[in-house]
This record gives sequence, structure tokens and C-alpha cells, in this order.
Amino acid sequence: MEHVSSFAQMIASTGPLNAPHAGVERIEWPQLKPYKPDWSALRDTRIVTGSRFEPANAAFDVLRTKVLRLLRENGWKSIAVTSPTAGCGKSVVASNLAFSLARVVDRRIALLDLDLRRPSLAEYLQILRPPSMEKFLGGTATLEETFLSWNDSLAVGVNGSPVADPTGLLQNPSTQDSISKVQEVLRPDVTVYDMPPLFDNGDVLAFAPNIDCVLLIAGAGSSKMSEIEASERELARVTNVLGIVLNKCEYMPNRGAY
Repeated sequence: MEHVSSFAQMIASTGPLNAPHAGVERIEWPQLKPYKPDWSALRDTRIVTGSRFEPANAAFDVLRTKVLRLLRENGWKSIAVTSPTAGCGKSVVASNLAFSLARVVDRRIALLDLDLRRPSLAEYLQILRPPSMEKFLGGTATLEETFLSWNDSLAVGVNGSPVADPTGLLQNPSTQDSISKVQEVLRPDVTVYDMPPLFDNGDVLAFAPNIDCVLLIAGAGSSKMSEIEASERELARVTNVLGIVLNKCEYMPNRGAY
């Protein structure tokens, strides 16, 4: 298993947008309500990858390159982002990775807030009056009611309120049907799921059959090595571990002017 936090050679983007399944009516993304972020305001919440000219997004572009290579090599299309415990910055990493992926030409990305106990993407992305992910997963809300579109390349599904029984909802057949609808109708090249911390509850393990791989976010100065190793072992039992990202590093080696 390769840790994506190490450096690797940059690669080109892979392939054109996949064609929709035959017989499935595809919703053109312009029909989704537009998401028009205020990037200067989002920078305060550490969302920095919306613009190619933001210097702080370089690390996420390197992460994007590594992720795309591993997805292509393994034929994977869905990523769950989690952490051993709370406070590691997984939601910020998931958001920045999704925007960075969406800036690749001819790519469509979906980002879903499945941290159903403590939803935070709406706050980080400053989306007012966020929809109910519970209603969408339960089959009582449509794609158009739930998702917003950024630049016709990123579909964002945030969540406005906590769910009473997240584990039960994630294991409900209605959730599998709703996730299948996202894949069959929106046809994203990559789907990023922001999940709760692994050891806080059983939600990640309950949702594991719906994902191809998981990206583990560790917090520098807060995540213990024993927690990281235990998380990697636990996740490897139920899915593919894409890699580990060390977040919140305050001290980096001097690499010169860049």
C-alpha cells in the first residue's frame, strides 16, 4: 500500500468523461442549482483549491496527482475520507481534494457530506440553507433538490442537520439506491465521501461496501501512531486503503524558494 503523503512524479490527467449508461436519462448539470463560492471568504475556512493561482493549493494538487494515478491503476472511482479521531481536518482535505480534482479538464466530481452525526461541509463551503442528506439517502428528495453545481464539474451534496440513526441509514437499501442514482445519472468520474472519524462510531464500516477505497487523514500533533496503525488495519479488513495524509504540519523542511 502506497502512502500518498510521499512525493512522486507528476502525471497527466486520464481519459475523457465517461459516457452515460444506455437507457439512463442523464441530468445535465446546468439544471442543478449553481454554487458560486466567495473564494476570499472560503480561504478563511481553509478551502483554497478553487483557483489555479492560489499558492496554498500546491500540496493538494500533488495529492490530486497521486490519487488520480492510483485510481486509474486500480480502476477505482469512489473515495471515502476519514480520520482516526475528530479534529484531524478530514472535511477540509475532502473539500480541497474535490475542488482540485474538479479543475482537471473534462472531469466531473461529486462531493457528498456523509458525516451524518456532525455535518460540516455546508459551513466550510458557506452554503446557506443546506438540504437534507437524510431525505436524499432515504429516497424522499431528488438530485436537483440536494446537489449544487460548481462550474459544471463538481456536484456538491451537503447536509443541513444531524441524523438520529446514521449507521442504520447508511446500511438501509434506500441509501444504496440513492448512491447508485448519483453514479448512474450524474456519472461522476470520481466521488468523494466525507465520512465521520473511524473510531467515533461504526458509520465508515457500515458504508464500506459502497466505496472503492478510503483516504485516511492524520493530524500532526494530535493523531497517535498507534491510532493511525490501528485505523489502517481496521480499514484494510473492509476496503482498500488508498493512503495516509499527514495534515496540519506546521514545520516543513526547507526546499528552497518554492
